[in-house]
Amino acid sequence: MPICIIGGQFDLNRFKYQIDLTGTKDGVNLEFVIPDNCVPNTIQAYLNGQRLDKDIDYETYDIGAGSAYHNRLRFLIAEYAPQSGDLLTTDYVIYI
Repeated sequence: MPICIIGGQFDLNRFKYQIDLTGTKDGVNLEFVIPDNCVPNTIQAYLNGQRLDKDIDYETYDIGAGSAYHNRLRFLIAEYAPQSGDLLTTDYVIYI
């Protein structure tokens, strides 16, 4: 993850780790909500502890056109749609 420096200071409060995503885990749903507005290139997703590859396994986007932050995650491979009981988490840096 990139280093976040704001006003010449390192800001650890912007780093979030192992954050659960919101969405139906039914083996069909491919879209999930990230609970914060994130810096796009800092989002890393995990399914049951397995690190996923951005732009291969999933993509991130924002719900508003032209927004500088991302707050949604979409799986690109249907077989990766989380099942009930699966653990889907992300690490990221909050967009300020």
